[in-house]
This record gives sequence, structure tokens and C-alpha cells, in this order.
Amino acid sequence: MAFQQWCRREGHEVVAVLAGANRNRRWPDYYERGFTVPVERMASPAMVYTQGRRFNTAATLWGLLTRLGDYRGSVRCLDAAIRQTRPDLLVNFLEPVAAWHRAISGGHLPVLSVGHQFMVEHPGYVRVPGQWVQQWAFRRYVDFLGSGTTRYALSFYRTDDDPGQGLLSGPPLLREELFQTGPTQGRHLLVYLLNDGYLREVETWHRRHPDVELHCFCQRPGRSEEERRHANLTIHPLHATRFLESMAQCQAVVCTAGFESLSEAAWLGKPVLAIPVEGHIEQALNAADAERCGLGIASREFSLDRVLSLTRPRAAQQAFREWIRESDSRLSRAVDRAVESARRPHSAGPEAGEIALRPVGAGACRQRLWIPPGPHAGSPGGVGPKAVISRAWTSGEAGSR
Repeated sequence: MAFQQWCRREGHEVVAVLAGANRNRRWPDYYERGFTVPVERMASPAMVYTQGRRFNTAATLWGLLTRLGDYRGSVRCLDAAIRQTRPDLLVNFLEPVAAWHRAISGGHLPVLSVGHQFMVEHPGYVRVPGQWVQQWAFRRYVDFLGSGTTRYALSFYRTDDDPGQGLLSGPPLLREELFQTGPTQGRHLLVYLLNDGYLREVETWHRRHPDVELHCFCQRPGRSEEERRHANLTIHPLHATRFLESMAQCQAVVCTAGFESLSEAAWLGKPVLAIPVEGHIEQALNAADAERCGLGIASREFSLDRVLSLTRPRAAQQAFREWIRESDSRLSRAVDRAVESARRPHSAGPEAGEIALRPVGAGACRQRLWIPPGPHAGSPGGVGPKAVISRAWTSGEAGSR
């Protein structure tokens, strides 16, 4: 959604959105409402969790193998949709179906691959001791998703590009609503959970500290209503506006280590306790990286006592905010670089699972975007740049989290 807002500011038009869907996680209602065009669903590989808490590699791979027929259908769906929209640039937010399509089609259009996950390919990125096999496998996976494309790595801090890897770096993409929200120093702790399997630990801690006010946001299958379990413990369904308001007014944030959650808390200057989902190497890296640059502390347990004594990360927040102010220019540069990499005219047909752009009007530099699950260059014609966006809804975070 933040990317679409950037496109609007820059005069680019989103013409379609395609999002990877799976049986294990439904979209929050606010996700579809956040776009100006309908969101089209397509089958995409799902991450499987044991008891709603630990990433299960074997079950995830088994689910991938048993649904290959569905994913072939998704590749055809992407191919048809992008050929219909005829974009100039494809933007892929870590959607594997898009990468498969590119590998099959040979890739004739420029592609911009966007994600914080690409930082794992940067030589200066953090490493997690004792998880070398997981990190090696994760790098191979990310390398496949970005193969043959311009890769735009989102980072908590200013870092150099890596031309040898074809890697550009830029700040997190944050939604406009965040910049319009003024933080205050409240009394409650905000808890965000990727999976509801961790609710028991939160409740156990709260029974020992009943005087601490907790507001917990998580997606619970079959439940969409707010639930007040104690005078000071409320469980909320995912809701973009209420979540942001609660974060702005909280004392501190406790969350599974999703990149967007950590970035939003950093902008608001909130102390953060980041607990990676068990077995989830991406989140382990996020937590370690945030801790290294002073935006929070990493933990393996929901020991909320630790966050009560944390102070506002003023120096780290100032550096983070200065970095965020470069977002629009850095993203424009990445789009330009991706478009410049084109070797064929857009009439050859764009790749699936990415964003495509094409100019709109004489002398204009606007773009139209098509977004599957999960913007500027001119070209001849009287319509103006358009783009197609694909997003993986299975990368480990719900919505903008």
C-alpha cells in the first residue's frame, strides 16, 4: 500500500493488483480497501506453522509440491493479466510465482524486485550465529527471486549499494498515515503477533503482571471481534488504523520481528522488544539487525519485563527519520535503473508477479500499475507509464506488518 501511495505522489497509475493467497492465512479486510483497483487473488506457496508458532520447513515444502498444479495456473493468470495491461516495468514484492514466470518466459521486460530480504545479499548485513544452514538456504531463495532483475533492498539504516551484486539500497516503504500520526507517551504496551499460537505466553505473563495494560493485535482463525479478557488485556483483530493509533499512543512495542512493524515503531520512536517466530530465519535476522542499529532489543521469549525499562531510542530514531526522508528519491532512482536495464520494447509483454510501467500522455512521466498479491520511465504512446505489482502474501507478515 505504501508503494501505491508513492506512485500516486509521483504521478504513476496503479492499474491492477494481484496478491498471492493461500489456505492458511486470509487477508485482513483493510488490505483490499487500501487499493484503488480490485485485488485479484492467485494461489501462492504458504508458510506452514506448527501449533501457530513455529515455522515448519518440511510441511511448507510438502505443501509446495502438492500444489504445483495450482501454481502453474497462477503463472498463466499472471501472464494473461500482464499481457493485457502491457506495462513498461514490473515490480515484484517477493512473489515466487512471479519469479517462476520470469524463469519460464525468459524475461523480456525490466523488473524491479523490492524487499528487505535482499539485504541478506549485502556484505555488511548482520549474521545470526548458529544458524548458518538456514541463512545459506535463505540467501539462495532470495537470490532466485531476484535473479535477472534490479534488486532494491530495504534497510533500517543508510548503507552503500553493492554494484557487484546488482543491489540498490533504500529506506523502508512506510504508509502516509504513519507520517500524519503524532506519537504520545501512553501507559499501555502494544503487542503484535504474527500467529495466535503465542497468545498463551502473553496471557501467562499478564497473569503475573495484571496491572500492566496490554493491547494485543493478531489474526485468529474464525474470530474477527475484539475480545476483552481482563480489565487490562484486550485482544484485537488486525486493523490498520486502530493498530497505528495504538502504536502511536503506547509506552512500548512487543512484536514478532516483522520488518514493517519494526520500521513503524522506529519512526514513532517507540522502544521495541522483537521476538522472532521460532524457526523463521528472516525474522531472526530482522531482530538482530534492529538491535544492532539501536532500534530495539531481540529476545527469544515473551519476557515483557525487559521492555518496561527501555527508554526511547532518540539517537537511533533521528538517524532512522533522516534515512526515511530519502525514500522517494531512492525509489525513483531504483525505478529509473530498472527501466534503463530494458533490452526489448514493452510490446514484448511483461513478466508476471512484478510491476510494469508505461508513460501516460505526451511529455508525461506517469505510470500505471497492476498489483498482484504481496513505479518511472517514458515510452512512446499517448497513455503514459503504467506498472504491474505483485506481492507475496505469504512472506511472514500480515498486511503491512
